[in-house]
Amino acid sequence: MMKPVVTKIGAILSKVPVLAVVMAAFALGYLFKGAVTPAPLASMAEPSEPAEEIWTCSMHPEIRLPKSGNCPKCGMKLVLAESGPKSGKPKAAGKKYACAMFCVPSMPRPGNCPICGMKMIEVDLGGAGGDAGSRTLTLSAAARKLAEIAVAPVERKFVSAEIRMVGKMDYDETRLKYITAWVPGRLDRLYADYTGIAVREGDHLVSMYSPDLLIAQVELLQAIETAGALQASTDEGVRRIAEGLIEHARRKLRLWGLSAEQVREIETRGTPSDHVTIYAPIGGIVIHKSATEGMYVDTGTRIYTIAD
Repeated sequence: MMKPVVTKIGAILSKVPVLAVVMAAFALGYLFKGAVTPAPLASMAEPSEPAEEIWTCSMHPEIRLPKSGNCPKCGMKLVLAESGPKSGKPKAAGKKYACAMFCVPSMPRPGNCPICGMKMIEVDLGGAGGDAGSRTLTLSAAARKLAEIAVAPVERKFVSAEIRMVGKMDYDETRLKYITAWVPGRLDRLYADYTGIAVREGDHLVSMYSPDLLIAQVELLQAIETAGALQASTDEGVRRIAEGLIEHARRKLRLWGLSAEQVREIETRGTPSDHVTIYAPIGGIVIHKSATEGMYVDTGTRIYTIAD
């Protein structure tokens, strides 16, 4: 029964312009729209936004990159600092974990610090996150003890530090004395017989036999004897020459190391001595002994070194 109707409609449409056919097609679609069941809206939902990750360097916190890799400054491996939606909306408050030694910035997951290996502890962000909350770090009593945190009032003072160093002590060069032989001779006795002995100024150090000193003593005694014999002479020039010889002999002994007291002792005794004693010119410590008993020395030979 439907076939004649379709044939009749086709005949009618063949006589209508093409524009009218298109309009008729739209009208038929509108009439059948209510009979079609709408598809579920679940497939039309907005897709979830991928999480945004921020990677930073534990040695350079100012480095914040959107992907993992190595630090462009030091080459260390970057660590995950935070993650959240890319929409830019404020992130909901979540747990953050930080190292008690502040080696790395706070991280969104627990574990061990990638720098020192200590266990990360949970920190209080103080609200819904953000710059103000991220700067607040609350430690437990155990964490504070482990970190050895100490507080002190601010005060103005000079900074000083005790530095332990290795040094070398030396003697004052201005207070060193060398005891040398002023005339050739033989060292028959060393009273300061080891290094480190303490001596005082005027202490006897060496008893020495010297033929030159023996001859000088004889010359002094002969000059004194000659001057005594010429005291009754009426010739003033002869008496002055005799006194000059005495003074010359005295000065010679003094230049060879004898003290004024030793020279007076020779004059009082009236006989020469085959040994003379050398005394310490200063007090101090014998830091070096260069000679031994029985040793023959020349003029200038070093016997002792004394440091005050």
